Amino acid sequence: MLNKPRAGDSTRNWPVQKFAETYLARNSTAEVGCHELLQFYKEVAASGELEPLSKAEFLRRLPPAMEATFGVLKSHNIKGERGRVRGFRGVGYRQDNRPITAAEVDPPIEPEIVLPEPDLDPKPPTGPMPMTFVRTDSPRI
Repeated sequence: MLNKPRAGDSTRNWPVQKFAETYLARNSTAEVGCHELLQFYKEVAASGELEPLSKAEFLRRLPPAMEATFGVLKSHNIKGERGRVRGFRGVGYRQDNRPITAAEVDPPIEPEIVLPEPDLDPKPPTGPMPMTFVRTDSPRI
């Protein structure tokens, strides 16, 4: 079958981890519930892209796959349609449907550059204004 683990693939979570790598991405503001992920996984499995798993099997394999892929732990305080549910923070649905890269799993930390704000309302100069004189009686060269 297309979705069987490859030789040397040591993880038992292969279909769930493959699902996470292909369809999910880091998103610091996102939250996603376990049952929401289960429904999405079932749709992907029904299309033949991944091995079908039972609800119990998927939910058992999901936390280690999410930790291995994104370094996130399961939370019991995710906002769901019916109140608080179990799920994951900092992960959302991938928009481009391509596997994640190493930079996305562990993005480099870029230093924050703080620029001074421009003075949009400069204060008028105080004191006497400098004057420039032009002689008009001398011939131009």
